[in-house]
Amino acid sequence: MISGAGFALLFVALDRTANGAGFWPLVSGMSLGSVLVLPFALKGPRPQAPDANAIGMLIAAGIFGGGGNLCFIAATGAGQLSIVVVLTALYPAITILLARVALGERWNRAQAAGLVAAAAAVTLITLG
Repeated sequence: MISGAGFALLFVALDRTANGAGFWPLVSGMSLGSVLVLPFALKGPRPQAPDANAIGMLIAAGIFGGGGNLCFIAATGAGQLSIVVVLTALYPAITILLARVALGERWNRAQAAGLVAAAAAVTLITLG
């Protein structure tokens, strides 16, 4: 519930930013997130230097994460917050699809039905 409230606060705050602000509203949030995560990243028994593959994945995650946030700001500037937030809240579906494709994970019937229902919901929202 706390996480959901945090996401809601983030969505509303980003919606309230000026359209010409660009990515600057994201800087404070990403900086705070980095500061909060850093102690946990360094807490391990002995931090190890990441290999080249891990660094590439970190860079890709940062680019896609930042790009997603920029797209969210652009969408809220061009559309209604209620619609943009509902579509944004479906981001776990991408993780589930990637787990299926990249890791070969299997879905049970309930998971498959949930993905189909989410796809139908996005289609209905898009059609108005």
